[in-house]
Amino acid sequence: MKAAVLFETKGKLSVENVDISEPKKDEVLVKIKASGLCHTDWETMHGYQPVNLPAIIGHEGAGVVEAVGEGVDNVSVGDNVICSWNPNCGICFYCDNGQPILCEVQKNIILKVYYLMEQLELLLMVKIYITIALFLLMQNTQLFLSKAQ
Repeated sequence: MKAAVLFETKGKLSVENVDISEPKKDEVLVKIKASGLCHTDWETMHGYQPVNLPAIIGHEGAGVVEAVGEGVDNVSVGDNVICSWNPNCGICFYCDNGQPILCEVQKNIILKVYYLMEQLELLLMVKIYITIALFLLMQNTQLFLSKAQ
C-alpha cells in the first residue's frame, strides 16, 4: 500500500510502499481513494506537533473498506467510508441526523478532558507558587543569617 511518509520534521513527504497488517479486533482496513492534508498535518510536518518518526501523514479521507477485524459490525467489506479525526458515537441526536462532527458523547468526553487539564494546570500553578515562595523564603533566611553574623 502506498502512503505519504514523513521521515524528518521540516522534511518533504515521501510516497512509499508500506506493509499494513490485517486488521486486529475492532479495526478496519480502508483503501483510501482521496485524502487531504489539514493544518495538524502541516504542524506535524513542521515540528509543532510531536510525533514518532517515521510517520504516515494524513488522517482524513474517503475510501472503501477492504477488511474488518473481529468485533466490527457497523461496516462491511466494500462499504464506502469517510475517515474522520473526530470519533463519534453514531446514536446521539447529531450523529443520527447526519452531523457526527457535533457528536454529544464526544463533546462530553472533550469537556471532561478540558476540565481535567484545567485542574492539572491549577495544581501546577500552585506548585510553582509554592516553589517560588520557598525560594524567596530561603533567600530571605540566608540574608537574615548573614546580617546576624
